[in-house]
Amino acid sequence: MDLGKETTWVLEFYKLYESRNIDEIKKRMFDISDTMIYLHEILAEKNIKLQEKDMYSEQLVIKLHLQNLSLLELSRGHSIKSNFYENKAPHIKFLDLSSIITIVRSQYESLLMYQHLYINSDCENEQKLRFESWIMSSMMLRSKVFSRSTAIDRERFENEQ
Repeated sequence: MDLGKETTWVLEFYKLYESRNIDEIKKRMFDISDTMIYLHEILAEKNIKLQEKDMYSEQLVIKLHLQNLSLLELSRGHSIKSNFYENKAPHIKFLDLSSIITIVRSQYESLLMYQHLYINSDCENEQKLRFESWIMSSMMLRSKVFSRSTAIDRERFENEQ
């Protein structure tokens, strides 16, 4: 029975998740985002001419990679440090769960946006429409922020419009 590439990947990640092998999960997280960064770097080194919409994919890939690095660092835990108290148990580490959860949520958003813009459609026109809608939405949001700002930002607001 041939399950197909997508199904095989899903099953592989599910098995990894179920194994609870944190070290392997961390390694895979790093390897995947590092490979994406590497592939983007190859495109840049070869001076591959990208469409405007494709140039922004690098920002999402870099964001995802930096989020991975942050998660990996946070997962090491923190020893309590203070100028006022001696740390009598530096070997005890605490996880900053709220920051980990926030970064994971942001990672999902980055990954889903990347998938929405660059993977979910093979149609070039549809990808372009999705990209331009994303940019327009961002510009409209910025416009609202600047419209409520002080007179100092009035010039910037007019520029944005």
